[in-house]
Amino acid sequence: EISCSLVGSEMCIRDRLELRDSELKDENKLNELYDKIIANYYYPGNYLILVINQAYDVPGITADNIAMEDASDEVYNYILCCICPVTLSKPGLGYFENDKTFHNQVQSHMVDNPDIAFLFPAFNNRSADDEKILYHCKDIDDFQQNFLTYVLSCEIPCLLYTSDAADE
Repeated sequence: EISCSLVGSEMCIRDRLELRDSELKDENKLNELYDKIIANYYYPGNYLILVINQAYDVPGITADNIAMEDASDEVYNYILCCICPVTLSKPGLGYFENDKTFHNQVQSHMVDNPDIAFLFPAFNNRSADDEKILYHCKDIDDFQQNFLTYVLSCEIPCLLYTSDAADE
């Protein structure tokens, strides 16, 4: 797994802010995001694109660093996007409580954990950071640079750390 702050172009940041501020109700902006993901995410099978918009009340803090759960300094409004592979479940036997017998299980589509995800804007120092994105890639060996370049318009400003690098 990697997580890294990414810095994007000003126009791309404006597009993401507009999408976030619309609370995902701007269908044109949302469809643009879907189209970019579909064109630049490689996976040989089916996948699910989940996009959510949420708001989080950031609790206030007193001068002596005690959190005030009922007082909010800021509302952190963000978009979370996860791209999850969809695979068929394995065939097998299943137990049915109703008739207390085993039957063949019907294969169904299962949503796996995300391969790629991003959170915009990043959350730094208890506040939204509109110029950064938190990015997650499940498999560093399958790092999809095109996704960063063409979907998020980002470059990686830090070196990626892997356990292999530590051994050298």
